[in-house]
Amino acid sequence: MRRMIQTTRIQKSTRTAFTLVELLLAITISGLLVVSAVSAVRSLTSARESVDRRGQRLCQARQAIECVTSALRNIRRDVQGDDPVLVGRPGDRGEPGDRIDLLVIDQRRCRPEGPESDQQETSFSLATLPGREYPALLCRRDHALDDEPEDGGLATVVAEGIIDLSFEYYDGDQWQREWVEQPAPPRAVRVTVAAVADENHDGAAVGTLEIERRPAGIELGSLLQPCTGGKIHATATTDPPNLAVDFTYDGSPSAPATAGQYAVVATVADPNYAGSAAGTLMVTKGTAGITLGHLLQIYDGQPKAATAATTPAGLNVQLTYNGLHSLPAEPGRYAVEATVEDVNFTGAASGTLTIWKLVDSFEIWLETRNLNPLDVRFAENADEDGDFCTTWDEYIADTDPLDDGQMLVIDSRIENGTLQFEFPVSSNRFYQLHYSTNLFGPRLVRDLGWGGTGYLSTNVSGEWYGTIKVLLKQP
Repeated sequence: MRRMIQTTRIQKSTRTAFTLVELLLAITISGLLVVSAVSAVRSLTSARESVDRRGQRLCQARQAIECVTSALRNIRRDVQGDDPVLVGRPGDRGEPGDRIDLLVIDQRRCRPEGPESDQQETSFSLATLPGREYPALLCRRDHALDDEPEDGGLATVVAEGIIDLSFEYYDGDQWQREWVEQPAPPRAVRVTVAAVADENHDGAAVGTLEIERRPAGIELGSLLQPCTGGKIHATATTDPPNLAVDFTYDGSPSAPATAGQYAVVATVADPNYAGSAAGTLMVTKGTAGITLGHLLQIYDGQPKAATAATTPAGLNVQLTYNGLHSLPAEPGRYAVEATVEDVNFTGAASGTLTIWKLVDSFEIWLETRNLNPLDVRFAENADEDGDFCTTWDEYIADTDPLDDGQMLVIDSRIENGTLQFEFPVSSNRFYQLHYSTNLFGPRLVRDLGWGGTGYLSTNVSGEWYGTIKVLLKQP
């Protein structure tokens, strides 16, 4: 029996369309991709705009600090009188930042139509303008120099979005927050500007700038000098000229006074200029002057020594007499050699010491008054004090040949019918009155005796003509 076999053909499906579920899924995925792409584009755009805004703010801040520092560099430096050229105050008066007022040199005109000088008052401060959220940096310029340096002039906006402006002032020792009542400007000014960087009010500090002093040339001088007995100072020439300069010698501000080598450092001490120079100061031995004294002495059997005074004073001096250090005592002449012995000075002098033996009463009289009998000023016919009395007249009257107020002057007067003489006397002289009662009559002599102190007055009736005689001894 034939079995019948049934064959079934399976045909392959040829359908090419998405199902509804697949279509919805594809649409969803595509939407998500579009949303992501749009978000990414928006984020990139926002970031780019933020970077641009930050760059603009930083540019504004840089513009602000450049404007301020430019004015500081052109500040007037030749201070005259007590009028300050810079006044800086911190912003503690309700202002959003510090304020600085300057006197600068600038050839730009505030008002082109009017004549103006090249000097102008310039101020920088922060102010919030109408319709603006953040403060702006204002620059006020005024060419009319007056007693109100903080007012007047024209104000312009330098930069917007500046949220902080601060200044610090260096006086050579430390930084200060304000600079008031100072005629000279500070040695340096530190400027700090901060600007708004984004909508979150984050401040972006632009930086700090120090305006240093201008460089000055300095050249040392007088680096080779001898000792003088005082301080030895180096000198300095500056460019520009006449600047104040501080010196140190081996690190000390005190100048040396002794011979040697010293390291010198000169530093410009000026509020507007800076500069220094170094060198070596050579101090050599100085030449001292010597004045010999007591070269004429009276013989009394004792050793005699000359004296030596030095310039500068107080230097040690060695003396020799005819080449010997021992002191002479006998009458005669001795060659004196004087030599300075000092680490800082040299010097020498020579002279002659005379030991004189007195034999004359006139010479002895001079010696008792500490006067040199060999001095021509006290010769017998000399008149050293100019009182018209020679030294011999002074000797006879025992008056001082160096005092023109001492001389033998006789005053006469008639009192109660008698002639009276009055004159100065000395206890070392004997006095006589020679007189007559008639011009042609005989001359009579009256002993008045040894003088005392003060004045002696005669009082003899009938004496009409008379003369006073001074004797060295009683007759």
